[in-house]
Amino acid sequence: MYNIIDDSAAKPTRVDTLVEGTDMATPALRGWIAPGPKGPMSSRAQETKEKNVGMIDGEGTVQAEAVTAVSSSVTTASSTAMSSRRSSFEDKTPACLSRFTPPDNFGTVVDGKIFRSAYPKQENYGYLQSLKLKSILTLVDDCPESYTKFISENGIRHYRVSIPPNKGQVCIPPEAMVQALTVVLNRSNYPLLIHCNKGKHRTGCVVACFGKVLGKSNKQIKEDYHTYAAEKARVLDEQFMDGFDERSVLWMARFQGWVPDDEPRSPLCTRTQSPRQAA
Repeated sequence: MYNIIDDSAAKPTRVDTLVEGTDMATPALRGWIAPGPKGPMSSRAQETKEKNVGMIDGEGTVQAEAVTAVSSSVTTASSTAMSSRRSSFEDKTPACLSRFTPPDNFGTVVDGKIFRSAYPKQENYGYLQSLKLKSILTLVDDCPESYTKFISENGIRHYRVSIPPNKGQVCIPPEAMVQALTVVLNRSNYPLLIHCNKGKHRTGCVVACFGKVLGKSNKQIKEDYHTYAAEKARVLDEQFMDGFDERSVLWMARFQGWVPDDEPRSPLCTRTQSPRQAA
């Protein structure tokens, strides 16, 4: 999407001042007098020329002093106009571009349907509006008032499933992941944004388990995780991905048409709570 910035008001324009009674094609420069017939000049005209210019030859040609003065004036005006134009552009640019600034670590999981990112900031709200989100899945507990207001004003469903980070040991309960995937697999929630704080670990684990449900290879899943986690990748996250049993939500994936319904199965006997939808 492009922002069209109308800076026509800041463009330098050339204005040729015309002297009454002179040729329309002739700009009136300070001290310039149209050459007339050769002969003695009136003392008043001579005084005017000498005062404005300094010296005029017999042909009525303005000497270099006048030309330099005019050139300097034009250069100064042009420089001022260009400086004003740059200043105007710099003043407008941040506000225009910030409206379409995506959150950190933003990416597409499923084109036009599922997105991922770090925790959105106020300068990202305009970009989120352009996605026409129907739902947001937040994987952390904190929720600033401005974010709650943005979600409410835009009629977005807000799901919150607390996913703890895998630090020191694998900490994510399988039941919490099932709750999160229930939201992700439900097509009625699209377009959907998934986010945690940095968009790397918890979001990475949810997206990885989603890929596992869809039948992606382990190599694809790990490559995608490392793309966003980069040097912050955690071995414990990968251990959780490897140990997660995708059959716990395979029935939901089949019901929603994400995988072929050739071998219907009942969900595993695991007691899980429904995802909590924020008020």
